[in-house]
Amino acid sequence: MTLQQLAAQLKQEIWAAAKSWSLPAQCIHCHGSRLGWKDCSRTRSLSAWLEGLLVFVDEIPVRRVHCRDCRSSWTLQPPGVLPRKHYQPCVAAQAVSQVVAEPGASQRQVAEELGCSRRQVGRWVDWVGSLASPDDLQARVVEEADAPVVVDQPTLAKRCRQAYTGARQAVLERAARVLALLEVLGCIWGLEPPGLRGVLVHLSEGWQALSSYASPAIPLLAPRPRGGAWGSIVM
Repeated sequence: MTLQQLAAQLKQEIWAAAKSWSLPAQCIHCHGSRLGWKDCSRTRSLSAWLEGLLVFVDEIPVRRVHCRDCRSSWTLQPPGVLPRKHYQPCVAAQAVSQVVAEPGASQRQVAEELGCSRRQVGRWVDWVGSLASPDDLQARVVEEADAPVVVDQPTLAKRCRQAYTGARQAVLERAARVLALLEVLGCIWGLEPPGLRGVLVHLSEGWQALSSYASPAIPLLAPRPRGGAWGSIVM
């Protein structure tokens, strides 16, 4: 497919999914049940990585939900689209995997390929590494698989080992490990790759705070209480 055809297909799929929207069962703020649609029509844009191409799509529909109990409102995104992120996690996964694994892929080169800034690529590396503790994520993988699982420690590209300070190398190693573990977790759950996108979409339905760079950690992947169960989202 051409870039234009991929964009048209993705846009068509998102609009088709949006037609089946229904109100959430509870308010995400107060958990009240008196919800309604706000009388406003909005659209957004996004960029996604499809079939080896960066695809830009505009005029994506979003809807505002209003709670009559606490008088708060929030934006409901189409299925599979994360809030507060123009570049979707599949783009971040592609960028981070190139930076940490491909010898000739510098942050600047990856940024030029994706049409974003070098700093944006660096923020993706930091963000991925901060999403969860690799050890906690490893424990989650073992529990979900219900069997011992060995995930190979990703090997950084030689360029990364030579070009970065010790502190930056530690960030790259953590990001590489988190990315690999999310791929395994997504595979266990039967989610469409990349694991970064699949796991985040799977865990974040109805959860508006996931996309913050200021607080990137995923509480649902944090250590569970002793004798308790892993967290779940209240819808």
